[in-house]
Amino acid sequence: MKADEAKKIIKEAIGEIRGLMRQEKWKEAHRACLEILRFDPENIKIIRLKNKIEKAVKKINRGSIEQDLKNLEPLWKEKKYQELLEYLKKLQPYAVDVPKISGLIIKAGKEYQKQLLAEQEQYLQQELKQINDLAAASKFADAVKAADKLLALHLDEEKIREVLKTLKRDWIEYELRQNQGLTGGEKYEDILLFYQGLLHIDGKSDKIKKLIGVTKKKYQVYRVQQKRELIYKQLEKIKTLYQMGRYEQVMELTEEILGIDPLNKEAKFYLVKAGRKAEKTLDREIFLQMKNARSQLKSEMRLNRKNVTRI
Repeated sequence: MKADEAKKIIKEAIGEIRGLMRQEKWKEAHRACLEILRFDPENIKIIRLKNKIEKAVKKINRGSIEQDLKNLEPLWKEKKYQELLEYLKKLQPYAVDVPKISGLIIKAGKEYQKQLLAEQEQYLQQELKQINDLAAASKFADAVKAADKLLALHLDEEKIREVLKTLKRDWIEYELRQNQGLTGGEKYEDILLFYQGLLHIDGKSDKIKKLIGVTKKKYQVYRVQQKRELIYKQLEKIKTLYQMGRYEQVMELTEEILGIDPLNKEAKFYLVKAGRKAEKTLDREIFLQMKNARSQLKSEMRLNRKNVTRI
């Protein structure tokens, strides 16, 4: 291509670009500049036009963004910080030209966080009121369930744990009051089952653990009193059997008594004494068996020698 022809083409292109600029067709004008600069990267006129277009576009964009920011004022007044954040983040790519966008994003984020915390606190107070109402109506299972739900949401966990602790304590106290007729009687197995059920409410309850221990002791005393006559008769029988040397039977009967009354001293005495006697008797029987076996072996050997034929 001749130099004159090239100059003519560039001149016509410059005319077209300026025409596009007058029509404010900035995108097309900018694209046309880039197209020429691909073939003639040092063309001063085109570079100046390109810079002029970019400057004009920045100015237009800045004005447009300023208007967008102004349009957001009602959202600020209405404290719709979530919507503000969403819109401002769309404008974030233009923060280089409009620096205040970054500041507004930070501000909206802080306000949104405060708003969320306030809403959480309001929700927490509403839920705690409902929990207190349920507890006041003795609906402790529902109250505990609601408190567990709050705990799972990680809302003021320390406070919720205290609420749960109080709820479980009050629930146990309520159940104890409702079942005084049972716990004040002598149906110890039923009482122990009832206390075990209360441990499902709070497995760490020191009060219930203590009541279980006390009830077990009472039950043991009760069992001994109920079978006092049987124990007396068994002990008399044990004395007789011991004198007759029936130590294994003595041991069986003493173990039966100790199953009822583990602290019975007389039964313990005869169990130990009969055990020692039985051990000695067993040792003596084993010795006699061995002695008899040896005598029998000697007799067989003598008999075998007599039957041997000598030459």
